[in-house]
Amino acid sequence: MAYDFPISSSQLSNLNTVTLSLTNTQIKALNVTAVTVVAAQGAGIVIVPVQATMKMIYGGTNAFTGTPTMFIQYGTGVGTNGIFQVSSAGFWTATQNAYIIPFNTGSSLQMNASAVENVAVMVAASSGISGNAAANNTAEIQIMYYTIAI
Repeated sequence: MAYDFPISSSQLSNLNTVTLSLTNTQIKALNVTAVTVVAAQGAGIVIVPVQATMKMIYGGTNAFTGTPTMFIQYGTGVGTNGIFQVSSAGFWTATQNAYIIPFNTGSSLQMNASAVENVAVMVAASSGISGNAAANNTAEIQIMYYTIAI
């Protein structure tokens, strides 16, 4: 049985935000190599993402191709231990700047401690992203999170 707990005022006062720029090369490899957004925080500590937003920055030449599901996840196994996920239909193929606001599952997660304690939060894709021969499209991802040790 999973339980939903409200965010306490102490957790809100410890809310962190991290923004990461993704290169064109990193984007095209997200289905093979997940990229660390928040580094593991140490033994017994869990990163609790509250919200994630992604911006595709169109370089002005040509679009990417591919519409994978995008994952914010614990650890490196692409698509495993997912925290947030969203279908990206139209996001990568846009010929203008585009946003995913916000990533959201709308449900609780129940995972073994080894899947979440002292584990990084990563971004990954379910399938390949290609195209953009000019290699001038990039992205930024921002995650708000707090940490707990329980």
